[in-house]
Amino acid sequence: MEAQKLYDLRENWEFCSGNDLHEFFVEQVGHPSPKGTTEISCAMAVQFVTTALNRSVELAPSAWPGEDVAAVKEMLAGWQAIDAIESVAVDDPSPVADAAVLYLNQDGTYTVSDNGEEVAGLDRENAIRVIVENLTA
Repeated sequence: MEAQKLYDLRENWEFCSGNDLHEFFVEQVGHPSPKGTTEISCAMAVQFVTTALNRSVELAPSAWPGEDVAAVKEMLAGWQAIDAIESVAVDDPSPVADAAVLYLNQDGTYTVSDNGEEVAGLDRENAIRVIVENLTA
């Protein structure tokens, strides 16, 4: 995923300080302020945002209504779903966080499996939707 997504998320939601974001970028790409098009690990970005969000909610719970926290978590789940879809190979199951497994079928459709339940024959948009639902349930 591109660094710009984190810049935008921080600007819109203020879930962390600028220094925290700079430190994260240094750890990931060796520079505190990379270009927005710089690729970073989606998994690491999700982990960083989740940790920062939880800390922010803990420190100032009144500043974080439940619907705001849910909106950020849904966005993170969307990032994970898109990352999984962009990296899955035909007939090579790909885990998505701890919640689901994604398959790319020979016919170009997707199957999402979660706790023994499968939803098959999905196009890209619906596969993302099912993954997001699984990750935010």
